[in-house]
Amino acid sequence: AGFVANQVRDPARSIPRGLVITVVLMLLSYLGPVLVAIATYADSADITDGWFPRLGNGLGYGTWLGTILVLGGVGSMVGTYISFLFTSAAGLQAMAQQGAVPRVLGAKCNTRAPAAAGIFFTLAVAVLVMFDFEVLVQLAAILTAWHQILLMTLVPRLRVVDAAATRPYEVPGGVIGMYVLAASPIAVGAGMLVLADPLLVAIGTA
Repeated sequence: AGFVANQVRDPARSIPRGLVITVVLMLLSYLGPVLVAIATYADSADITDGWFPRLGNGLGYGTWLGTILVLGGVGSMVGTYISFLFTSAAGLQAMAQQGAVPRVLGAKCNTRAPAAAGIFFTLAVAVLVMFDFEVLVQLAAILTAWHQILLMTLVPRLRVVDAAATRPYEVPGGVIGMYVLAASPIAVGAGMLVLADPLLVAIGTA
């Protein structure tokens, strides 16, 4: 959310509300089918991965309900991918504008969307899907760990080098709370790097 906060109206109010509403909707969307499954299947061992469509088809109302569940799952995955693509592209675009990566990646389209960065990530995904899924999961975890470490390291640094800057948010606990909140993700990220495959850590670091 931080990558697109400047494009949100009243982010201090909109982002927390959006997160709460999203969590509630996710819980409800899973709770309903799970309760139906518990009432329908006597043996919980029958409930495995991908059983939502089978559950819909097994209720005796035809195959239309299972089809709707499949389409809902596809729509959910597409929506998740688009949201991650846009936020990641917005971050890459900002880096290009700062000169941290080639400036061509900062190109925009008429709607101000990060077009060049979006195309770059789309092509990267098209290449990465050819690799083993387990390797991709580990590599994603390593990159996430580095991302959290670098991001949280900037929190106290910005407090020192730009203490007078206007900030729309206040960290609970003041300066001490800021250091505590920054230290936790750094510790988790460092632990992930220690436990990961050294070869993949080297690739992710490069």
